[in-house]
Amino acid sequence: MSSFASQYPVINNGISIHFWDNISIITDEDGILSAYTDVKYEVNEQYTDVLELCDGSNSVESICQKLSYIYNANDDHSVRENVATMIEQLCTENIIHFENLPTTPRKFWGERGLTYPIHVSIEVTNKCNFSCNFCYKNANFVGACITTKIIDDVYSLIGEKTKSIQFTGGEPFLCDNIDKYINMFSNHNISIITNGSLLYTHDDDILKKVSLYQISLYGSNEDEYTINTRNTIGWNNIVLSIKKLNRIGCKYHLSVVLNKENYTKIDDYIRAAIKLNARKIVFGTQTPVGRGMSSNSCLTVDEFRMAYRLMRLARRKYNNYIDIEEWSHNGYQTNDSKNSDDSRGKSYQGLLGCGGGTSQFVISQNGKVRPCELLPESYFDLGGIEVIQQAIHGKYLDNSISYRARKFNNELWNHGKDFAQFCEPFERLLKGHSNDDTEAAT
Repeated sequence: MSSFASQYPVINNGISIHFWDNISIITDEDGILSAYTDVKYEVNEQYTDVLELCDGSNSVESICQKLSYIYNANDDHSVRENVATMIEQLCTENIIHFENLPTTPRKFWGERGLTYPIHVSIEVTNKCNFSCNFCYKNANFVGACITTKIIDDVYSLIGEKTKSIQFTGGEPFLCDNIDKYINMFSNHNISIITNGSLLYTHDDDILKKVSLYQISLYGSNEDEYTINTRNTIGWNNIVLSIKKLNRIGCKYHLSVVLNKENYTKIDDYIRAAIKLNARKIVFGTQTPVGRGMSSNSCLTVDEFRMAYRLMRLARRKYNNYIDIEEWSHNGYQTNDSKNSDDSRGKSYQGLLGCGGGTSQFVISQNGKVRPCELLPESYFDLGGIEVIQQAIHGKYLDNSISYRARKFNNELWNHGKDFAQFCEPFERLLKGHSNDDTEAAT
């Protein structure tokens, strides 16, 4: 340890630490680090003790001294060796680096002993200038916007504790106060899900404050856009918006919802994205929610497999031109976590393994809270933002969520559909409570 005892470990730029109960969740600019890489994404209480002191103001020697005191250790040498090993590992995994002098202390998110959400998605409106036949939100041209009071209440509750904030809709840029809300959360990691048709009308400085835009792509040409969105100028507007984002250097990716009508056109979408100078395109699948519940456009298992084969072929074909990915509905949380003594997937039964309803929440334009944006409010309205306040203190609506999940999926079954087919955490929740007859209180 003597080689770096006098140096100051500090969290790397682009890495954020979120304290969640007695563990830490490590995120980068793209979100929670993958559990399938060799890099830690969830670390146990001992690593969290170390990370909390790696704020740039403590030398390695100072960290060892402080932890020896905290642990009231009889074997000071053993504590020093363990701490040195953990610091070296964190450095090897590019989570921290060393400085020769103290630096400005880094901000940590969350709070030790409490469970502030890691991610909050805010549906600022249910209005949309498109009318897609598979919209999970069932958004229309007429709707409501979230009130400033709701946003103020959300900020008061989690503004200093939750870094990852997502604005979505409907079409979020139809919300009159969207620029104000972007400014309010400008010190956070803001992502926006948008159809992209209105971005070009907004000020460059506002757009630059957003960390990531997810722009939905509803066709590969103007004619397809008109048919799929019922908007005759949608394609032209998205072209203008993407040109603007490219010009001012904003990060974005295009996203495509695959269904029976378009899953064989993956190649067309990719070529269109390349022509738009996009660097990344992400494919997902239509789910049986919103207007998708009444359509028969969801992929079958065989069609789903065919779509994945087409995507694998496309990756090889266009590898030098664009990054091609598929949405994951598995969440970041797995039962094989090698970095935590007790993964949250094991600790909190009766809840979604992706963190929906515990570490992630959605707030609708009505101020109603639910676990996931794909789960309809009519079934999964958990209440107002006081639900998040309760969750911060470890009070989760586990029985309520599992009961609602069974009720929702039973309704889908009556229509010949199954949400669990599209979401592994949802499927695991149903299987874990298949014999649970508890009628949960709302």
